[in-house]
Amino acid sequence: MKQLLLVIGNKNYSSWSLRPWLVMKFANIDFACETVPLFTEEGMMRIRAESPNKKVPYLKTDDMVLSESLAIAEYIAELYPNKGLWPEDPVKRAKARSICMGMASGFFNIRNEMPMNVRRRNKPIELSEAAWREVKQMEKLWRETREDYAQAGPFLFGERSIADAFFAPVIWRFNSYISKKDLLPETIQYMKVMLAMPEMQGWAAMASEESWRIDKVEI
Repeated sequence: MKQLLLVIGNKNYSSWSLRPWLVMKFANIDFACETVPLFTEEGMMRIRAESPNKKVPYLKTDDMVLSESLAIAEYIAELYPNKGLWPEDPVKRAKARSICMGMASGFFNIRNEMPMNVRRRNKPIELSEAAWREVKQMEKLWRETREDYAQAGPFLFGERSIADAFFAPVIWRFNSYISKKDLLPETIQYMKVMLAMPEMQGWAAMASEESWRIDKVEI
């Protein structure tokens, strides 16, 4: 089997790094992981030298270096087709891919106004109208998906999948910046399910041990 090395950014801040890391943890496969500290000269030199898109995360294998979180997730799903990383049903699988693409290409106001900061305890902030529209759009997407597949399990499509990994950073954002009273009960329940996962708790524990800080995020 191929040797896999996932190179990621700071666990506290790097939302795109969390996604493929979770996918690989969901698959329960052997892989190595190295953290490159962002916003340091040494770290950025390594990223520019190794990463095809000059960003993290990227996956190094025996025969290639692959960037982009969704591409890495798709590659792992193809490499390990029996791990259930995408829903087996073709309709569910198509929907899961669709919402992952929507997450990867949208929700810019959520990203800009609520940067991922795993260490941050819940301290609500004032969001713009544009960001609130995206929050409500996200809640609607989660609620409708869960309603369709609730009988299959507690995750978006019943059993956990790449889709849950792709929305995991949003869980941290909502948990850090939005008061629970302003969220739907269905949203809070899904957040509880996600935050209770050993993989999410493990990531949070590692993030808490990091010494790097980005002052503009650590508010």
